[in-house]
Amino acid sequence: MVKVGIIGLGYWGKILHSKLEKFCDIKFTCNSKDTYLDKLKDVDWVVISTPNETHYEIVKKCLWFGKNVFCEKPLTLTYDESKKLFRLADMLGLRLYVDDVQNWRKYDFKITKNNLLERRKQDGSLDDVLYMLAYHDFYVLYKYIKDLDIKDIELIDNKNTLHFKVVFDNIDIEFIYDLNHNQREHYINGYDLIGKDDIIPKMLSDVISEKVDFEYNKKISLFSNQFIDKLNSKLFEGVNE
Repeated sequence: MVKVGIIGLGYWGKILHSKLEKFCDIKFTCNSKDTYLDKLKDVDWVVISTPNETHYEIVKKCLWFGKNVFCEKPLTLTYDESKKLFRLADMLGLRLYVDDVQNWRKYDFKITKNNLLERRKQDGSLDDVLYMLAYHDFYVLYKYIKDLDIKDIELIDNKNTLHFKVVFDNIDIEFIYDLNHNQREHYINGYDLIGKDDIIPKMLSDVISEKVDFEYNKKISLFSNQFIDKLNSKLFEGVNE
């Protein structure tokens, strides 16, 4: 069995632990503030599910220690930092994979000239929406918008919902994230993206056994980071002043 260490035992870390223990030999678990460097010698992979702002330093240390890494999304809070980590992994000949769990479902939505993406009812705050929810939507949309130039970003609301429109070359996409709705919903152009199957074990198993396209994961991870970088200043400028 592949030997794994888990750093981060919050809500999502506990879920990952429950899935991994069925097909991995979990050698250690700890939190981001615990000492873990002396434990890395015993594992092949490190699974990181700590607060977003801690990812960069923890992933970097694990890579320098010669360990493959699976990291909860986002890899880091900026495109530049994420790019540095992927470059480090490549330089050291190691695997680095960022959670892209939504890609493990089959979708049949269509992209048209005018598009609407709606997400409602999810724990969290509007400040976290881009990393918590929108990140997943951006990599799902990657194949449709990766080659398009952003012409404009229109903020519609950032008080009660995060509601904005991104205008590309020949299409636009309107995004609505409403955390106060009375039920959980997730649609792109009316197509329901909420699945009932548990796809997390399949993702983790395939990553750990290296049956995935690591290069594609790098592309979509960096794309999502870069997209958020472009949105952040426009959507939240002056909100916390």
